[in-house]
Amino acid sequence: MRTMPVETQTLPGVITVGADGEELARGWCIVVYEMAGQHLPLADWRGEIAVDSESAARLSAAADLHIRFHPYGGVYEPWHGPVTVAPVGEEDDPNGRRLRLSSAGPLIRSRYSPDELRHGFPELASATEE
Repeated sequence: MRTMPVETQTLPGVITVGADGEELARGWCIVVYEMAGQHLPLADWRGEIAVDSESAARLSAAADLHIRFHPYGGVYEPWHGPVTVAPVGEEDDPNGRRLRLSSAGPLIRSRYSPDELRHGFPELASATEE
């Protein structure tokens, strides 16, 4: 049996209702995935996010969640896509601030150059059009 190499990234992330909806939580994420190839969608991935208690409560009551990772540590093409969120469990996280992340659909990469990111994370086109 042949297995794919596994990669781990630590990235800042934001979870919203839908792709362009209200922000429910933000925090540091650990993402684990099988290497799929440059710029290919990640169909199978998992991770965790650390959030405050208010964010954890908002996420537990929400549906249609979407995660967006921000550029960090040489990752200039962060992923975004649908996500499922579940508590880690009281035994491993008595404060209830860590949440498991899993795929609710493939993550795709946004393509930004280091020059585009020099002034911060680009705004979504829909947020800037009025």
